[in-house]
Amino acid sequence: MLRYLLPAKPKAARESFEEFAYEHVCSHDRRVETVKRNFMVRNNATCRGILKEYWDRTEEQQRKSLHQHILEWWEPRAPQPGHVPIAPVPREVPGHNCQQRSMQCTATTTEPYQEDEMHYAYHVSRIWGELVRPNVANACKSSRWSGFGVEELRVAGLARAVQTTSYIHQCSSSYCLASGPNCRFFHTWPLQMQQQYDENTERVALQRRLPADDRWVVGHDLEMAMFNTGQIHVGGFDPNINCDSSKRYACKYNAKPEKHFYLDVGVGPEDAAKMFLQCRTVGLPLAMWRLLGHKVVRCERPFVNIVTQFVAGSGRNSSRAMAQSTGYVGEVQKYGLRRRELWHLRIEQYKRYFTDGIDQVGEEAVDEAPHEEAKSATT
Repeated sequence: MLRYLLPAKPKAARESFEEFAYEHVCSHDRRVETVKRNFMVRNNATCRGILKEYWDRTEEQQRKSLHQHILEWWEPRAPQPGHVPIAPVPREVPGHNCQQRSMQCTATTTEPYQEDEMHYAYHVSRIWGELVRPNVANACKSSRWSGFGVEELRVAGLARAVQTTSYIHQCSSSYCLASGPNCRFFHTWPLQMQQQYDENTERVALQRRLPADDRWVVGHDLEMAMFNTGQIHVGGFDPNINCDSSKRYACKYNAKPEKHFYLDVGVGPEDAAKMFLQCRTVGLPLAMWRLLGHKVVRCERPFVNIVTQFVAGSGRNSSRAMAQSTGYVGEVQKYGLRRRELWHLRIEQYKRYFTDGIDQVGEEAVDEAPHEEAKSATT
């Protein structure tokens, strides 16, 4: 029965998303709308907590299938007097880059039990990083044999089947290993007794009490995993440590420019068809998504829109130049993280952030104001 309900199709047997673009868009929209209606109701208590606001962006993967990036804000809790946040996992790996700890490293347990600060500061459910397995020590008291009943084991077996089918990470040289020999999602994960911030990877390490089972599990919400037929990966940000990581995430996907290609109209007729085919920067599912009236970026939270990119010459519009710059938050995107009082641009600020710096008129006058500000600040 489980093999029939949860078939794991090999890559060669998958349908082409561009061949069935309309069907894929309708299925994607139906699944996203159902998840938002049941698990992302604003200002209402759900099994995931109390959601305050959310923002999402629809993108296409390399195989042209649609997927979404969703950033959520949760309802804050009342401060608890005398509460001390849990200390992060100390750094063990040498250097300053984000790296995973050794699988043989020791894991400490907090007494009394405590988890990451996000659950004490906000109304949000915990993120699962473990496979479902029975624990006789914490069994139901109603069971006469100090174990689990048949109904509980059936549900647990179905939950574990869903997890092993959809939430086990598989490293690929074209995805997570494209930029180096180490997985950019830091698999495999070592023993972790409680959920807490890890200074080695600079992200929240999920609870993984049996590495033989849990080292490849992707973070997820168990209720949504059981409800939805698609995959929904979930990650959390610590509200006190490395808060800029959430800002970088939001800024990266909010200010991520659309793919575009510079078409030189002066090419010969022998290269015209080739250049025209290269101008297609999105697949059929995303094009169909836009034609049906769906928004690429949807925000339920008030914000100030800041222009994040200015076209400045044909050399910077090529697909190769854009591919080298979309993986990082640029200077223009960082500008959106400045204080609200600094969002109103002056002439010298505009030239500093949004132009190439090539201006024959008034080059000396551009730097006068910053020097005068520094001079007045020192005096």
